[in-house]
Parts: sequence; C-alpha cells; structure tokens
Amino acid sequence: GCLNMRCKLTLPFNGAFAHVVYMPGLSAVIISTKMGSPTYPLAAVTVLRRQGSLRFELRVRDLAVETDFRDLGWPRNIIVGMAAVEDRLFILYSSCRLVCHRLALEKRPQRSHDAHDGTQGTEQATGT
Repeated sequence: GCLNMRCKLTLPFNGAFAHVVYMPGLSAVIISTKMGSPTYPLAAVTVLRRQGSLRFELRVRDLAVETDFRDLGWPRNIIVGMAAVEDRLFILYSSCRLVCHRLALEKRPQRSHDAHDGTQGTEQATGT
C-alpha cells in the first residue's frame, strides 16, 4: 500500500529529538518539544474535520503542564519518554519522575469568519 497525504502543517517549534504519542480518542498527537519552549514543553496537534466535509485541518496548541520541578536546571527537567492510555498521558522526566496527566477535548467557540459556512465550534485537546 501507499500513504496519501491528507493535510500538512509546519510546526511552530523545533521538532528535533521530540517524542510523539498518538491519542486516538482525542484525534491528537502529543509532542514533547525537546528544543522548544521550557514554559510549554508539550504541544497537541489535533486533526479537525468540519461537519459534513471530508477536508481535514491540523491545529497546534501548547499544553501547559504544572510541575513542581520546573525550576530544576537542564537536564533534570527534560522529557525522556511518553505513553498514553485512553485519556491519560504519562510523562517520564530525566529527574526520574513519572507524571500522569488527564487530557480532554475542549469545545472552542465558533470563529466569526466561519459563521457563513455552517461549521460549528471545534474540539481540541487540552491538559488538566
């Protein structure tokens, strides 16, 4: 078989050495941005589809993760691995800490310039 590209997106961060985990229940890929912002070390790339359409769109959103060790210097606060089970995201840090986050879909309000095309609000992955 062959792969057919449906949509593409240039990431707003350096994806070098990133870890990626797919969460099918959220239609999202969670990326640890090793070379990205220390404030937002995780990003969610969500696959969106307009109601009644076969066109896809990718959206990137920074995920804020609350940690009690963000003040630790490099390399103690680096994400070294991730795994996902249902709506739970497990993150292993270089400081030997394993943290579990629950991710959910957040209903986003409808954009005003989309009001004429009959689309409704979109859902994107968010961390809690």
